[in-house]
Amino acid sequence: MTAVAIAGRRADARTVEVFSIKGAQNAIIMPDQWNGDLFIYAHGYSADKRILAPIPADLVGANTLLLPGLAFVPSGAASAVTTFRSVGWYLKDGIKDVENLRRYFVKKHGKPKQNEDKYREAFAAARNEDRLVQLFTATGGHCIFIPAWTPALRALQAWVAQGTKPTTASVSATCGDCLTTDVPGPWGLRIVERRAKGVALRSLVCDGEPGDCPANATCVASKHRCR
Repeated sequence: MTAVAIAGRRADARTVEVFSIKGAQNAIIMPDQWNGDLFIYAHGYSADKRILAPIPADLVGANTLLLPGLAFVPSGAASAVTTFRSVGWYLKDGIKDVENLRRYFVKKHGKPKQNEDKYREAFAAARNEDRLVQLFTATGGHCIFIPAWTPALRALQAWVAQGTKPTTASVSATCGDCLTTDVPGPWGLRIVERRAKGVALRSLVCDGEPGDCPANATCVASKHRCR
């Protein structure tokens, strides 16, 4: 375990622990004055296996997909991130890795002050459309669109803690109108990494949408791979 200052990001000293559980690389950052909150960040889609590398103990050079969970954390809260054990569309692996990370934290640091029921509700809510809010930016930005990320995080916290469901208008008003009500077209709804010029057919990621795979190829839905 190492006490470090994360240059340019979380400037005050924190205790950082990096470790691996079943192939997933993890990091926990504990503030000197922990307020009892725990912020677990689950990063977005990636097909790049470089993210599976061990997280540096000083966090310098950590994969950019992990940065929101390392740098944009509520004051006084502990934060925890995981690379997941695999890349691509393996959601079951991701859920297991987040739960393993949470259990490790609880065993070592104790239960966060948040109600455990809310954590369980978060997993159940993923299957309910009324608990899903999609926010669209006019210029893209993938997972790390900084102008919208922090306001969206605050809105999410208010939704969990106070029951205030966010809307495009409420979030956009706090980020200089960085959001749009225009729903992206078919290509905007797709993950750009699903197709990569020149790579082997079976390494192309798909989700069963038209155009996911090249002509004369089909998508194996169970594996999210073209063939």
